Amino acid sequence: NELKEEWKNIKDGGDFSLIEEFALKLNELALKEDIYLLEDYSKELIKNVEAFDIEKVDYLMNTFLELIENLKAKLEN
Repeated sequence: NELKEEWKNIKDGGDFSLIEEFALKLNELALKEDIYLLEDYSKELIKNVEAFDIEKVDYLMNTFLELIENLKAKLEN
């Protein structure tokens, strides 16, 4: 929930430093909890922030909620 709030605050701002910080937090969480889907997502986000690929970063940020829903569904099964 905390990450969801942070995501809401930065997703449309276009501030790549905040997005990268968010991606690094996701990666840390993914490694700590062994969530491979989240790890892949965060690495992809970091890579595209560093490449300054605005379209790809925008796409990834817009699919974050979908990713969370997929993870929740997997946890419930």
